[in-house]
Amino acid sequence: MDEARLVEQLRRMRPDEAYKREAVRLAKASTKSVPAMARELGIGNSTLYRWIAKYPGGAEDTPQVPARRKPVPGKMSARKPPVVREPDELDRLRKENLFLRDENDILRRAALAFARTTYPLPE
Repeated sequence: MDEARLVEQLRRMRPDEAYKREAVRLAKASTKSVPAMARELGIGNSTLYRWIAKYPGGAEDTPQVPARRKPVPGKMSARKPPVVREPDELDRLRKENLFLRDENDILRRAALAFARTTYPLPE
């Protein structure tokens, strides 16, 4: 497959396995950089890098599935809530309650001030 045919195939349809392997082979055989080859083939840099990672041997290699990262022990997971001692939680809630009461009072006073204001009616 020549490069012009590869570019045409990519524009017409979704690339198949043979196209991807050939693109990887061309990228590895070329003296050009991967971004330059990706530009010539009409694909994104990250796409070509992903194909190179999937087919490290090029056209004759079988695809490799990337391994998932394992969680690191000792690091906090997003699924577990942080451990909070009850007195700290109670203090935090009291402060939040006081703040919300003050905020509610300010809003109530502002609503009363707007209610007292008279606006001229359009004629």
